[in-house]
Amino acid sequence: MNYVAWLLVTWLLLGLESPLLGSFSSQLFAPDVLVITAMFAAHRGGLLPGILTVFIIGLLKDGFCLAAPVGVFAEVGVLVFLGMRLASRHTDLRSPVSLMATAAIATLVATGLFMMFETIFHREFGSHAQALRMALPLSLITMLAAPLQFALLDRAGRLFERRSSAGSMFR
Repeated sequence: MNYVAWLLVTWLLLGLESPLLGSFSSQLFAPDVLVITAMFAAHRGGLLPGILTVFIIGLLKDGFCLAAPVGVFAEVGVLVFLGMRLASRHTDLRSPVSLMATAAIATLVATGLFMMFETIFHREFGSHAQALRMALPLSLITMLAAPLQFALLDRAGRLFERRSSAGSMFR
């Protein structure tokens, strides 16, 4: 049931950041909550439920982005999840420094994957220069938001797990 809590928290973050940043005209400087949730699910969850959770979150992010073909963020999210799943044996995301560095690298990889999929599936995509220009600021902002979102996802997962087990008949 942790996956439902992670899905809800990420959906709320996507829903809050979209109009909030739109009112400040700073949509280009939003942290990539999909990448952070994919990292979290890869390190704390199982393979199939994690893939399904990240895929659904990617589809939700596709709904918030009108410029990309449907499914691009779902693909990017699942590929970042799988990459983080492979790297989870070699990375320790308990300290904020390692978490922030991993989030920055994962965001750069996600930006590269997004550009590749946009080139393949969206023939008229002409914003390669803008995507490259925004890759470093996006990774820095995501890097700074990663510890906060990790703590939020962890707390929501524990709260949801505690509530679901408190009412159960068998303990």
